[in-house]
Amino acid sequence: METNIIQELPKNKIVEFIDALPEFQSSTDLVPTDFQRSIEPVHVELEKGTAEEELEADFATIRQNLAEVSQRANQGIEKLMELAVSSESPRAYEVLVNAITAMANTNKDLLDAHAKRAEIKKKLAAVNPLVPDNQTNIQNNNVFVGSTSDLLDMLNRK
Repeated sequence: METNIIQELPKNKIVEFIDALPEFQSSTDLVPTDFQRSIEPVHVELEKGTAEEELEADFATIRQNLAEVSQRANQGIEKLMELAVSSESPRAYEVLVNAITAMANTNKDLLDAHAKRAEIKKKLAAVNPLVPDNQTNIQNNNVFVGSTSDLLDMLNRK
């Protein structure tokens, strides 16, 4: 049987813990300053392709990342809800509301990514309007269209 550590703690300890939680202004506030300095940038090698292929690959990455953030936020919200109900602390409810707001913002970011993708696709289509989305443009330079006898007749006339 799974025990819930929140239910085992006395309410005054839970309230003290929640009140001790700092107010975070940005996502960088969540990471200790010493740790932020120790992180070295990682060079990621991106695959080269057409502009549309790169757009689709980037969009897939963004969508996957936002889906993972959303899933983890849902799990965190469930735990925060348990904590808020068991502690009956206003601060716990405040933290819960902030987490729900962050989750809503993540969902808006996903919708914004869809809108930006559509906008970029329109711009790419404007660059080459004659080529439909899934078709390659092939140009054959025909100097003369006709039969060989027509070509000989035309050459003999000159």
